Amino acid sequence: MGKPEGEKGPNAAKRREAARAGRPVAPKQAAGGNMVHRKLKYHEHKLLRQHDFLQYEQDSWHEPYCIQKYHLTDREDYRRYLRLVGLIRGLMSHLRYLPADSKVRMQITQEMSKKAYDMGLITDPRGLSEIDKIGVEAFCKRRLPAQLVRLRMAGNCKIASDFIEHGHVRVGTTQVRDPAFLVPRTLDDGITWVDGSKIKQHVSNFNANRDDFVEA
Repeated sequence: MGKPEGEKGPNAAKRREAARAGRPVAPKQAAGGNMVHRKLKYHEHKLLRQHDFLQYEQDSWHEPYCIQKYHLTDREDYRRYLRLVGLIRGLMSHLRYLPADSKVRMQITQEMSKKAYDMGLITDPRGLSEIDKIGVEAFCKRRLPAQLVRLRMAGNCKIASDFIEHGHVRVGTTQVRDPAFLVPRTLDDGITWVDGSKIKQHVSNFNANRDDFVEA
């Protein structure tokens, strides 16, 4: 039988010499180039394939916060709102390079303010300062489930989303089944129950019973 093969590599001789001399030996470098961590096993790599431990967003807490609070069933909705906020702020930063009396700046600012106000993203359509306040939550608050909670038609956004998906809610004259529907300001007063909805019947019966009790 032949002698077993020793450790191979560019530093193998130095490591053997250090071991014979009793000096501490540095850990062997893994195949991936990391001196500390070993190479991941197959099942570990599969479990962690979508995680990046080298890059962390500063606002990583905000995404799960909005998803839970406003019950965003599709995570991409948050990403879309985030991209829209980035586009708005990018446009605003470019407008600030123009003189304050520039006609282009005043026209675009007026159009942006009017559009954001009509969508319900801002409460005061005046100047760039209000548009700068637009964030992801401004879009989340205009979603139909959040509006149902605001009108006290549902206890939370999860229950409101169930009502919407089951076809109990209409906006104006249109039945809406998409919880991601953004309600414009002009339709704030048009949110109600669909005719024939069981929820509407329960609410009507409760209100009628309550009125009879008060009158008695």
